Amino acid sequence: MKLWLLPFVVVSAFAQTSDVPYAPNSDGPGLTFTTERVGNCYAGSFSSIRTINFRNFRFPNFGKDGKPSGGYVLKNGHFQHDAEFDHYSTDFESIHYLPKSDSSVGDSALVIFSWFAAAGSSSQ
Repeated sequence: MKLWLLPFVVVSAFAQTSDVPYAPNSDGPGLTFTTERVGNCYAGSFSSIRTINFRNFRFPNFGKDGKPSGGYVLKNGHFQHDAEFDHYSTDFESIHYLPKSDSSVGDSALVIFSWFAAAGSSSQ
C-alpha cells in the first residue's frame, strides 16, 4: 500500500456511521434501551420477599395479554435450553433489597440476571 493513502484510510475508518441508536455522549446520539411498566403478577404468596429463593425460582413467561404462558425454572441460579439450532441461558447474578418508601405497599427487590440467546443471531 502506498503511504500517501494511509491518512485517507484512517480518516475513512473513523468516519463510519451506524444505524444503531447510541446513548447521548457515547458513540452517537439516541437511546440504547427503553423502559416500560411491568404489571405481571407471580402466583403464590410469601411472608417476606427476603424468604424467596431466587436461585431456584420458577419464572413464568407472560403473553401480550398479561397471562402466564410457559416459563422456566432456575436450578442453583442457572437455566439452560439447547436445541439443534438454538441456545438460551439465564444466570442469577445478584439481589439487592430496596429500602421501603412512603408510597410503597410492600417490600421490593432488584434481582439481576444475565441471559444469552443464540439461533440465527444472538442477544445478551
